[in-house]
Amino acid sequence: MNQKPPSEGETILLLAEGVRREEGNKLTVLGLYPGNHILVQPDTQVVILPLTLLFLANDGEGEFETSISLRSPKGIKVIDNEAMPKSTKSAGHALSVIVQIVPFQTDEFGRFIASLKLGNKTYDRAFTISR
Repeated sequence: MNQKPPSEGETILLLAEGVRREEGNKLTVLGLYPGNHILVQPDTQVVILPLTLLFLANDGEGEFETSISLRSPKGIKVIDNEAMPKSTKSAGHALSVIVQIVPFQTDEFGRFIASLKLGNKTYDRAFTISR
């Protein structure tokens, strides 16, 4: 198998409460946050919710060492380069990497950075939590 990492433009992040794998490479996405934006009540001090990061890559090919990181708006490492099972991207098929954080708890609001590392390439994607 050739080793070609997915391109930046063809790798996206979706944010949801949950994602379930189905037969036939289908995914069921529950509680999608449009625009990767979580909006909470104005008086919220601490956010506690189920959170799933869904990375999708449409191009590329190969088997890749895989890890995930998550940085808060203040730069705190919520998840620090945590190893995941190897990802295999076949030509003509999308790659999905699902990261479930249950419960996700934070007292920070603003822009979070989720980073997916496939081999030597890192894909940084943002999401926001606001009141």
